[in-house]
Amino acid sequence: MYGISLNEQIEYDLLNTQGFTNIDQSDIEHFKRDIEKIESASLECPLVEIETTFVQALLDMKKRNSEMQCVKILFLLKFSEQTVLKMDDMSFIDEVMNRGGEELECVWGMAVDNGIPQGLVKIMVLCGFNNID
Repeated sequence: MYGISLNEQIEYDLLNTQGFTNIDQSDIEHFKRDIEKIESASLECPLVEIETTFVQALLDMKKRNSEMQCVKILFLLKFSEQTVLKMDDMSFIDEVMNRGGEELECVWGMAVDNGIPQGLVKIMVLCGFNNID
């Protein structure tokens, strides 16, 4: 990945993953609009740890940017066909958005990737930060 940032790699992966809910070029362009800094993470975890892993990734990004406010989140969840993802597994997304307040924009997608072992979920996330005025 010489010469490619993690942000660029995740953007490429997001755009080249077809799934149930896709992230497209307009989503990426809208995400980047009026953003001063982008942090990114690409993580793999057991399905039972999805909430903890996702929230910890967001907290780590926020900690690295403590002088800034997270105003946008864009992420994709990838899992194998054999992994059963239930609505209860996803309830944390509403909680994250509610904690972020009305000013937090959140766009997300889901996709099947049979290259991911059963029971694991891959999370690719971009967080957009702006200076606090």
